[in-house]
Parts: sequence; structure tokens; C-alpha cells
Amino acid sequence: PVLPPEIPQYFVPPRGMGRPVYQPMLLGSAQVRILEEKAGVDVTKEVLVLTPFEDGAVAVRWENASEAEFGLDELEREPRPEAAFANPPRAAGKAANYKDWSRELANWLYANEKVELFRSPSLAETSQPGESERDFRIRLQQRAREERDREVARLRQRYAPRLASLEDRLRRARQALAREQEQARSQQLQTAVSIGSTLLGALFGRKMMSSANVGRAGTALRSMSRARKEAGDVQRAGETIEALEQQLAELQAEIEAETGRLTAAMDPMAEPFEPLVIRPKKTGIQVRFTGLAWAPRT
Repeated sequence: PVLPPEIPQYFVPPRGMGRPVYQPMLLGSAQVRILEEKAGVDVTKEVLVLTPFEDGAVAVRWENASEAEFGLDELEREPRPEAAFANPPRAAGKAANYKDWSRELANWLYANEKVELFRSPSLAETSQPGESERDFRIRLQQRAREERDREVARLRQRYAPRLASLEDRLRRARQALAREQEQARSQQLQTAVSIGSTLLGALFGRKMMSSANVGRAGTALRSMSRARKEAGDVQRAGETIEALEQQLAELQAEIEAETGRLTAAMDPMAEPFEPLVIRPKKTGIQVRFTGLAWAPRT
């Protein structure tokens, strides 16, 4: 077909044998750069798309475009000699339309081109362009282990004073129990001796109510009283140890629970990622050309 010379025409090479029948389509070529420094994204994409001409007031709709299955270097500038052609629409023969279609292509790319990423809130890490969610999770595992170890170390450091205080109180309480038990055993022995001496004096002494027997009986009573007091001290010391052991167990359970929460929060295989969509700026879209492409009918 004879078209104005200022309209670029390209011919898509036929894939099969036989006589090709070309149909007109609009070809658009552009370069799209998507840049986001904070996310560490700098992606440049070459875009080559084809869209059919339509009947009606609007001859071209880029939303109907599809990605070309060929590269620019594959396009031919001359048709095959035996080729046949479908009639192009009138709009395809007006050079001014291609400038409008270039602007529309830029607007369409601005609205539709994007880079979709995944973001880990716990690690403040973003996936790389083209990286699958599975690969991103696997890559984060080592980082998560290192970060978790640091957080657990800080957690244990925060609890260390309380833990050390309880362990020290428990150690002193156990020492006090040992002293009380030793004193109680000593007092029990002394009480037994006093009672035995009193009984012997009463049995073999000349007078039941002699002053010596009365004194020994008083000493025995006092020894029994002290023995009961020592036994009470031992019981109270034991209760103190039980209370401290309970507090220590509760604190250790609290530390373990906090550690478990940290581990769960930093598990990249289970953590829900935040979607991150980055779109190009208008200055990042450069339309190289729009032209008429003759594509073999399939």
C-alpha cells in the first residue's frame, strides 16, 4: 500500500512457509525506567507492543495492545515479494495521528507499567525486581536468624538484672535454710539431752522436787521452746525458697514467651509481606516511535 513517506512502515517476518497475508497494526516502541532510591529499585525496560486498528471514532486503544513476540532487529523494511495486504484504515494513512498515538502510548505506559515487590516489615527488607515470593523468603532466612539472635541477646540483657537478683536471693535463701536446719538439728540434740537429764534426775535423784531437778526441768522446757522456734524458722526458710523458685520460674517462662514471640515475628517463611508497587515517573518514559507494522495474519 502507498502511504505518506513520513509514516514508518515495518514488516514482521512470517513464521511459516507460504504466501504471507499482511494485516496492518500499530507498533509502539518505548523505554521505561522505574526508579525508587529508597527501595533500591532502578529498572529499565524495553517495551515493544502491537495493537490492532479498530473501526469507529477511536482507531487505536493501547489497552488492547500485546507484547511483540519479536525484536526490533527482526523487523524487515521491505515486504516479501509474494505477499498480499489487507487494506489499512484511513487513520493509518495520516502522519499526524502517529504523534497523537505516541502521546497516548506514553500515557498508557505511565498508567500501567509497574514493578511489584514484596516487603518484610520485621526485617525492613524489600525483594528485588523479578524475585519470586518464595525466593525472597528463602533469601531472608539467614538475615532473620542473625536479626533474631541480636534481638534475643538484647531481650536477655534487659531481663538479666531481674534474673540475677532472683537467683542471688534464692542462693542466699538456700544458705539460710541450711543454717536453720543445722541450728534446728543442734537444738533438737540439746533438747533431747536436757529432757534425758531431767528424766534421769527425777528417777534417780533423792528428791523429786529438788532444786536441781526443777532447774533441769526448766532448762528442758526452754530447749523444747527453742527447738519449736528453730523448726518454725526452717519451715519459713523453706517457704521463702519455694516462693523465690516460683518467681524465678515465672520470670524464665516470661523470657521464653518473649523469645518465642520474637522468633515467630521474624520467621520469613510465615510472615505476611506487604505488597510494594512502584510506578514510573513521566520523565522515565521515552517513546521511541510509533509506526505501521504489517504482521502476517495467523
